[in-house]
Amino acid sequence: MNNHLKVALQNVMALLCLLATPTQILATDSINFFPSFADNHTVGLWLFDENQYPHTTLTDASQNEYDLRLMDGGKLVPGRFGHALEISPNAGIAVTYAGYIGEGATRSLRVKDGYPSGPWGPTIAPQKILTTLVSNDWTLEMWLKLNLIGSGQITLLDLGQADDDGMHVSLIPDQHGLVFEDAYAGFKAIFPAVTHKLQDGQWHHIAFTHSAEGDSAALYLDGVREATAKIDSFPKEPTPPVVVPEDLEHDNEGFTKEKDTTWRRQHRFNFSIGEDRNGSNRMDGLVDELRLSDVVRYSGDFTPPGSFSRNYGPDAPAPSAANGPRLLFAPDSPAGPVQLGSRKYLFIDEALIATSRNVELVCNPPTHRQNLNFHPQKSSWRPGVFDRNGKVYMFIPDGYGSGEGISRLMVSQDGVNFKAPQLGVVSYQGSKSNNFVFYHEPMYGPVFHDLNPAASPDERYKLTAWVANRGIYLYVSPDGIHWRRNETCMLPLVSGGGAETFWDDQRGLYVDFIKRDSSFNTKEFPGGGRRACLFETREVSKPWPFHALEKPYFEAWPMPAVTGEGPVIFAPDKNGQVYRTRAIKYPWAPDTYLAFVWRFGKGQRREVDLGVSRGGLHWKFFADKVWYLSSGEAAEVLSFYGLIRRGNEIWQYADYGGPHGAGQRTYARLTQRLDGFVSLDAVSESGSFTTRPLVFHGTKLTLNVAAKGEVRVAILDEAGTGLKGFSLSDCDPVRGDSISKIVSWRNGTNVSGLSGKVVRLKFEMQNAKLFALQFE
Repeated sequence: MNNHLKVALQNVMALLCLLATPTQILATDSINFFPSFADNHTVGLWLFDENQYPHTTLTDASQNEYDLRLMDGGKLVPGRFGHALEISPNAGIAVTYAGYIGEGATRSLRVKDGYPSGPWGPTIAPQKILTTLVSNDWTLEMWLKLNLIGSGQITLLDLGQADDDGMHVSLIPDQHGLVFEDAYAGFKAIFPAVTHKLQDGQWHHIAFTHSAEGDSAALYLDGVREATAKIDSFPKEPTPPVVVPEDLEHDNEGFTKEKDTTWRRQHRFNFSIGEDRNGSNRMDGLVDELRLSDVVRYSGDFTPPGSFSRNYGPDAPAPSAANGPRLLFAPDSPAGPVQLGSRKYLFIDEALIATSRNVELVCNPPTHRQNLNFHPQKSSWRPGVFDRNGKVYMFIPDGYGSGEGISRLMVSQDGVNFKAPQLGVVSYQGSKSNNFVFYHEPMYGPVFHDLNPAASPDERYKLTAWVANRGIYLYVSPDGIHWRRNETCMLPLVSGGGAETFWDDQRGLYVDFIKRDSSFNTKEFPGGGRRACLFETREVSKPWPFHALEKPYFEAWPMPAVTGEGPVIFAPDKNGQVYRTRAIKYPWAPDTYLAFVWRFGKGQRREVDLGVSRGGLHWKFFADKVWYLSSGEAAEVLSFYGLIRRGNEIWQYADYGGPHGAGQRTYARLTQRLDGFVSLDAVSESGSFTTRPLVFHGTKLTLNVAAKGEVRVAILDEAGTGLKGFSLSDCDPVRGDSISKIVSWRNGTNVSGLSGKVVRLKFEMQNAKLFALQFE
């Protein structure tokens, strides 16, 4: 057992299983993980539904995750269902096997001109594919559309280690039609008189089945069985060994050295579509929904299946729609009185204020710091918290730079004392624990509770993460414990800052902020510090839209780094660069967006700046006057993603430690007043303000207020004239500290007679803080 696991055992930390990958080296005895949407007989499923960009990951939607990489000779175009892979006869290599999921697979892998050579990095042989092809019943099927068939051989599929015989499927028009050769199983099947049926330029479904019993094979074209195959046997070729590197981050197996393409191909497992492994015998056409199964799926004529994708099948989710109230202060909001209705209004800015005197907006840092009962062991951990069944769940990913790819789950009832949940007995390197579930998956991103009521109960919790050597992916879970990766790559981009996502009920969009690094400096996108770009979608399970650049920027990874693919929303300022936004749609009041931004500024310190917004696109910050979280005696403080509400308190979490991740870390819980992030303050002298014209609905006015002095409220007509019975002198002084203090006048608290009319509110304040108001 390595030192990392020993430390983890001592701290009683659960390792949360995210995915079943080809590098899996454990056995679960009692956990019901469901890592894919495909059925259990699907060994590999490539839908090709991603969006086109250099070296996009072509996701294997099965539980095995044998991902491919789009190369310069392949294109993603409209297909039979969603997108399809297009192969042109005169282009370069179309796809390659992606290798293992880890930083070492591509880190610092360069060729002389600086272009990433990561697509030819080391691999781990796809054990389940090879096992299926050797000994099982199986079915290989795809949708195929050929533009032109000449007289020469066309390779549809070719896979194997280096240059071994492996397995290939070819069309040979002048000789046999379709030929299937599987050197691992030691047989060859020939189906004559097939090629001419594929020459009409239309989509056709091809299914090849093999039965281990009797070594029989069948070919179905558009669901109709073709003539019986001629079967030839020959000596079997041994399958390549499955070698898992000990360290995913640093094990490059010599690939960092200057090697040509031939050397790289001969030292890895290769997977080619529409051409052979040497880039020859290319087809001219499209392939869609390629699936390998470990059963014989068809035993007689059948109707070709619909899409295997969750996004294009019969139960495809509909695009999301807004389920919250219309934004009050959006640029396109209608002119006229503010239609406040009965919604809560937080004083995070001056959006509702027409005139004011001696009042100012003040950022209120959280209080009551309590250190947690455990210390993190790695500074690269970037946790998030979420609420489930009255408990605080803390999800702790190991990070994309991890050599092991561990994620942990800690649970707490009181928000301070955390322990590992009992997830079931698992085995790892000879030891057993009922706290550990372990998979290799270096990834980075926070969990969020999806508050969209249209979301499936099986997908109530979501996580968007930068996965090393793959891109940014969406994961879904019903409980925050059992996770499965989505069937497509969300964004084919690199981000050292993960992906921070939330559901925006008022705009009807899933929103994601992703860090744009500072290492690049191009004419179109000059340097100048780290910042965050915006990505949005109404179809969260499909690849997210982005602005494709003509010349994307590459660093050490095979896919481009985030530069101009999304608009910059969070930019550096005099208080520092943006490392994380921790942006969230505030769940307990509309028209309120918050961000707890890591700023990296003077003195190489990282501290947290509060950002506020009315629509999530334009932000106001407070670090000019006060840090929301100050590092204090520590060199830096980093905010966690997520807010936990308990009654009239909000719990937030932070990581305190040495400069830029160094040294011992301490996790702490901090307490914020409900709605208390910002207040409109009048200090010892009297202050006042008057609102814009507004229309409310309700019978009483409540305030979230802390008044050592007092607050009085008058209700005015639209022109600003006082209304009888609701003047400042009629108002009973509001004193003390209350989350929902009911305002009363001489005639009581009832304001229903003014409900639906255009009015203004006038406040007189002395030594008081006003956080929010609401008509109820």
